[in-house]
Amino acid sequence: MSLRSRIMLWLTPALLPILVMIYLNYSSQKDALENYILKISSLAIENGAKEINDYLRLKDATFFLIAESISGQKINLSHVNDTQDRYIEALLKTNPGFSMLLFTDKQGNIIYHKVNLKNSVHFLPRNIIGKPIRERELAHLIEKHRAWKSNKPGYREAIQKTRKKIIELRNIGKKNSREYRQLQQRLIGQETILNQTPHYIYLGGNALSDEAGLPFRSDTYVFALPMESDEGHFEGFLLALLDWSIIENKIYTIKKNLKIRGIGGAEIVLYDFLGNNLLIQSKKIGLDAL
Repeated sequence: MSLRSRIMLWLTPALLPILVMIYLNYSSQKDALENYILKISSLAIENGAKEINDYLRLKDATFFLIAESISGQKINLSHVNDTQDRYIEALLKTNPGFSMLLFTDKQGNIIYHKVNLKNSVHFLPRNIIGKPIRERELAHLIEKHRAWKSNKPGYREAIQKTRKKIIELRNIGKKNSREYRQLQQRLIGQETILNQTPHYIYLGGNALSDEAGLPFRSDTYVFALPMESDEGHFEGFLLALLDWSIIENKIYTIKKNLKIRGIGGAEIVLYDFLGNNLLIQSKKIGLDAL
């Protein structure tokens, strides 16, 4: 055995513990890094999802305010005059979050629309008057409205029962009880359902935005309210398209926050559980990966 061979053999036992220690240290760092990435990613996604959901709830309330304001103006859906047109334009500007507002007739044909875009550089307006909304969506909205109308007797009956229970509690001196307060809250909710025409939200605004030439590639939510005359006759629908660019900006902010924390190149998608589809598309992540 040569001298060189002996040196290698002697050194090998001394090197093994070092190699193992280096590997264990690297493995520990790797696990810590993975945990850090998962923790930061989960926190960013959780906060981002909450912010997006809070924003959608806010826009739900905003749409209700817009609808109430339009109803209060007694606007003739089939003929919006210049004063009313300016009023609707101002209404959209002071209540941001919607890229377009539309009126339809009973058959779902568009009879009025107003676009509301902050940056209209890439917007090529198209006339969509007379264009119909998709038959499937129209049928769904009409069916929902009919169901609400047909359930009104049941709502009235439920209100009478709740009022009766409230009176009974009041007569036995339980006006300050928890049950009494709960019944009062229930009564408010029941009266709201009966007296307030419900509005609906569905995904499918891409067809309308394409028709109008809006500069959006992704789908978006449509807020829809059946419009009725003072006599309670159905006249058509008020529709509003959510400005999807705001959602995209929020997704970008999540990516930016992850990058600042050292997690660059992250892919983020927005997944619709009910519709089983991706609202924010990705080249790297498909439905099969979820």
